[in-house]
Amino acid sequence: MCRRFSVCLEELEDEEVYPGITLPESYQSEPGKKAYGITFSTSGVLKAYSLLFGFPSFDGKYLYNARVETAGNKPTFQEDYLHHKVIFPCTSFFEVDRRKEEHEFIANNKSVLYIAGFYNREREFVLLTESGEKYPSFSFPRMPLLLTQKDVVPYLKGENIDKAVKPLLLDEEESQISLF
Repeated sequence: MCRRFSVCLEELEDEEVYPGITLPESYQSEPGKKAYGITFSTSGVLKAYSLLFGFPSFDGKYLYNARVETAGNKPTFQEDYLHHKVIFPCTSFFEVDRRKEEHEFIANNKSVLYIAGFYNREREFVLLTESGEKYPSFSFPRMPLLLTQKDVVPYLKGENIDKAVKPLLLDEEESQISLF
């Protein structure tokens, strides 16, 4: 489950996270903190918005991940999943393995990673995850749903979601990210 991600623009070859989008030079987000997500404005232009990481729950904690396999069917998520998609550019994200040890993932080619998510009317967001079993090189139960730059707009528009959402962690030779 993706609980933390960061942006450090000075680590990138091209310091632009997405054409025409500007973000702070660096920040780290975790549940209860702000992050900058990209989605369409009401005028149909891609824009960065400050959003709160996690839907607050009744026990004072945050619900911060949703399974891509079921988010569209869950009453808590359904409306937002269908109509309020957002992506979070990052330079690294952190995952906890089955032994509860945290590991950092970064892009191999000093590029931006895009994590898919959705937000609610209160400007709170959750990140989408998929089964970690797709990635035999790593031993994580869930992994964030990562998009390529060309898949960002189709994902945000809700077009060809099954085709647009492709895993980046193909295998050790083809992987676009590294585990540290």
